[in-house]
Amino acid sequence: MSSQSSERVRRSAIITALLATVTATSWGQETTTISGGMSSTCAVSPFDADTVAVALFDPLNPGSRGKLRCSTDRGASWTAPLLAEAPALLYDTKGGHPSLAFGAEGQLYWAYVAADRDNQGFVVAVDLLLLEVDPSTGTIVSGPHNITNAAANGVSLDHLWPWIATDTNPGSPYFGRLYVGWSRRNNQEFTQVKFRSS
Repeated sequence: MSSQSSERVRRSAIITALLATVTATSWGQETTTISGGMSSTCAVSPFDADTVAVALFDPLNPGSRGKLRCSTDRGASWTAPLLAEAPALLYDTKGGHPSLAFGAEGQLYWAYVAADRDNQGFVVAVDLLLLEVDPSTGTIVSGPHNITNAAANGVSLDHLWPWIATDTNPGSPYFGRLYVGWSRRNNQEFTQVKFRSS
């Protein structure tokens, strides 16, 4: 057997062993944290396994707002739903494509998109917004901050599908840094993958 084949067998055995440990009973009780949405995400604090957050958005409901809830007891109880906010009234739909990440000091970041529509109801710009949330209370600490600012510039661009990552490694020279990546679409064509860091 070649070294490549034996490596595949070894990896397959590891994956099989890992999957065998994930059974229906090891997942705990299923709970409903937020109702009425389709696009969702969750995150667990790297500093406290009891602290979790979930975010949800209903993309089929124009004018809807995303929701966020936090728990400090592994989901036994939840904070009241926090509605997605936007820094200006021109956004009629807030909270789409949510992404969550815990920061280096235990703070929670929530990124999502907000849509701006013209007088006829057509989407003319989609911006990416970022909030800092206190995970123990589920309340806003900072933001929302507009990362892309497409609507303010009058540019017909969609900024979609954000993803957040934070550097929580104390040994890293970039400890505490926040990273956000997303896709940019112009006239229904995806033209770029964008990236920013704090």
